[in-house]
Amino acid sequence: MMKKKLIGGLLTAAVALSMNVTVFAAGWVQNSTGWWYDYGNGTWPASSWQWIDGNGDGTAECYYFDQYGYCLMNTITPDGYQVDGNGAWVVNGAIQTRSTAGTPVDNSGSQQNQQASNVPAVNLADMEPVAKRGYNKKENVHTSQNALWGDSLELWGSGAYAEFYVGGQYNTLSLTAAPQQGFWDEYEYELEIYGDDDSLLDSYLFDYKTSPTDITVDISGQDYIKLYWYSEDEGFLAQQSLYMKNAQVR
Repeated sequence: MMKKKLIGGLLTAAVALSMNVTVFAAGWVQNSTGWWYDYGNGTWPASSWQWIDGNGDGTAECYYFDQYGYCLMNTITPDGYQVDGNGAWVVNGAIQTRSTAGTPVDNSGSQQNQQASNVPAVNLADMEPVAKRGYNKKENVHTSQNALWGDSLELWGSGAYAEFYVGGQYNTLSLTAAPQQGFWDEYEYELEIYGDDDSLLDSYLFDYKTSPTDITVDISGQDYIKLYWYSEDEGFLAQQSLYMKNAQVR
């Protein structure tokens, strides 16, 4: 989660700083660039879907916020979902909603609305980490089993990590992971996945014989998740990479 300052601003919102901005204690805010949602504590959602009950009627709609925190409207989101002119997620023209008590609201009379209790999946590649080290986006990488992967994420070297803010909106982290081609046979690495307060959610061991591994981790209720790649071995030769593809939260 990013800290929003009305003075000092956001990259694309810099011009708007000289204009009037209406800010509520917690709620929707508009400036010359667009709409964003202020949690009322100096923070706002970005690069993620969020269920928001903006008018307090007990029914929340689902909105997608870009990397700068602005709500996308009347378009297709980066992960392929449609949002209407107000930014709400729609399926076949029906606004998807859920009760703020946690029960989906059936406003269309069709089974499609059963999707509304779940936020659409978001690729980690489309999310900006709140903290990172040795984390990169890669193309055309070779894994230890001589597989060629196209778009991938990389954790390079012992102690590499990437931490993402997910706002408690997702239930599952899924990805496929494999060590790099040429992984040194004397080393063993571990991928650890952490949630809030550095609570360990799951871990996986990798060496030069490890095949691509499908990973699914329960992240229900977690505001933050961190992918941490490390080895107890030290030195230059221990700087081995883990490649990840199809990494997403849903």
